[in-house]
Amino acid sequence: MRILLGSLFALCGFIANAAPLASISNSAGNSVPVLQTGTHTVIQTIQVGPRPVAFGQFIGPTAVAPVLVGGVLRKTHGSAGTFDLPLSLASSDPTTEPRAGPPHTLVFVFDNAVTGGIAVVTEGIATAGVPTFGGTEMRVPLTGVADQQYVTVTVSSVSTADGRTGGSGSIRVGFLSGDVNQNRVVTLADLGLVNAQVAQFVTASNYLKDVNASGTLSLADKGMTNARLTTLLPVPSAPANQPPQVSAGADQTILFPASANLGGTASDDGLPNPPAALALTWSKAAGPGTVSFADSSAATTTATFGIAGNYVLRLTATDGALTNSADVAIVVDSDVPLGPKLADGIPGVLELVVFDPVKLPRIDGLGFDRFGNLFGVLEVVSAAGGVVTIDKATGGVLPIALGIPGACRLDVHPNGDVYVSSELPIYLGIQFGGLYRTAITYDATNKPVSGVATKLATVLDGPEGIQPLREDSAYGSAGMMFIAEDDYGGRIVRVMPDGSGLVEWVPASANLEKPEGLAFGDFNGAQSPALYAALKAGGRILRIGSDGSLSTLGDPSGVGGIDGPDNINFGPDGYLYVGEKYGGRIIRIAGDGTHSVYATGFDNIEGVAFDPTTGDLYIAEIEKSRVWRVRH
Repeated sequence: MRILLGSLFALCGFIANAAPLASISNSAGNSVPVLQTGTHTVIQTIQVGPRPVAFGQFIGPTAVAPVLVGGVLRKTHGSAGTFDLPLSLASSDPTTEPRAGPPHTLVFVFDNAVTGGIAVVTEGIATAGVPTFGGTEMRVPLTGVADQQYVTVTVSSVSTADGRTGGSGSIRVGFLSGDVNQNRVVTLADLGLVNAQVAQFVTASNYLKDVNASGTLSLADKGMTNARLTTLLPVPSAPANQPPQVSAGADQTILFPASANLGGTASDDGLPNPPAALALTWSKAAGPGTVSFADSSAATTTATFGIAGNYVLRLTATDGALTNSADVAIVVDSDVPLGPKLADGIPGVLELVVFDPVKLPRIDGLGFDRFGNLFGVLEVVSAAGGVVTIDKATGGVLPIALGIPGACRLDVHPNGDVYVSSELPIYLGIQFGGLYRTAITYDATNKPVSGVATKLATVLDGPEGIQPLREDSAYGSAGMMFIAEDDYGGRIVRVMPDGSGLVEWVPASANLEKPEGLAFGDFNGAQSPALYAALKAGGRILRIGSDGSLSTLGDPSGVGGIDGPDNINFGPDGYLYVGEKYGGRIIRIAGDGTHSVYATGFDNIEGVAFDPTTGDLYIAEIEKSRVWRVRH
């Protein structure tokens, strides 16, 4: 699934759990499955209470953006400990930091526990590292901070453990070593203050005089201050007016005639003043029918729709001078769809495992461990993305490892870890996506209960499909992994399980047409083992030889072509199964290259995986938040 740069910092998703399927009758008298939520434990022991879902009831997420309420600059002063400098949130009157020495940690404090977000330096010379999170704190490491300057760090896409999204804010700090009285100029008064503390213990009342942050108040601090005499910071200039930051909330699917609960957010820098306030307006940007808003000027409101269909709603914010907007997609279904079916002559029973836009806001890749546990990936740009498990019997969803923005594909490695690709690109020299390794914790019954995801250092540009080698072969040693980059990088590479040793197996110069899913197999001995890649833009399956040779597998014209081949997987019957994203079909390819239609009527197929304990096929529809099973 391609995530556009324009929406790189957008937020999606709401995480909860699912409970058993029930059954009701639709208008045609058919019995169709309907999901009901139950009480399940999710991350950080948040409980989701019973909330039945039925026709005409809202089933999409709502959220209120976390609010920035404070900030500190944190430094460790040797053995004396860590001391926090409280910071002003007013950019026109920033706090001065007189301490040099070790790297700084800029701590953003929000009104609720935070779990994800992005930080960038928007003013000054400094480098912002990868944020960490603890309680209400978002901690941004700062290195390479030049002295005698103002530095502004802006955070966005901040999310919380309770499902709130869209948090943002900025903190401006003046850096002037030796300015211990913080009046933006180093004078003899500062030197006197430092001299008065020489040989004293570093405490909460004098830590700013420990200019080199060594943990001792010594002549070295006095010398540093003396060397900076007469240096100064300019008077903070009035900040330029910035456009409002707007989020229209997560995309939703509802059942007609339900209303959609809209959870928009908007924030601003308070300029110009007056009015120092935002004016908000909801409107319909696209859609087949009329849309009525309960309060079109409120960020959080409801929308009702005249007819079913696909809608785009727009939240516009203006500060009186500048305007910005954000869109949200609302799919208004007229009924629980009954479209998917097996092709004529295909044995088996097609059944719905789960349908839940709340708990599976964008379900992408699927995979199984050796115990038959079903893992899925939530493909959302915010920290709500990551790994979940889906109970095959009840459809219950359990978050395992969230905090992977842009997560899209997974594969369970022979070592038991779950590897996840984040398809976000390298942008302005920053790698937003990459490869994550998730260590899984199991209970006594071999059920996954939690996981810890670690981002590996491998430099990848928009990675998608992952395929580990199960045994030694001409392609490499068992455990090595092949990874496909989509149209950002356009390569197929091989890496070690720790992400090291990257080898370009198919370089970008080969001009592959958007490689997505990968699979390794031999058609149950009908062909020599080979690596296969789905070329979504090319409408074909590519065979990649151990020598790097490339050839198309068979002729798809017999099935009218393949409209967007995405995830692929070998079945226990030896066929290669292809999920057709845009055409909504499962295509089955034999060892001789013959293509045939296995199933039809799906919507935006992403995940395709086989249960190793039963041989059943599982299929994920990303836009419909559904997972299907073909039981044999």
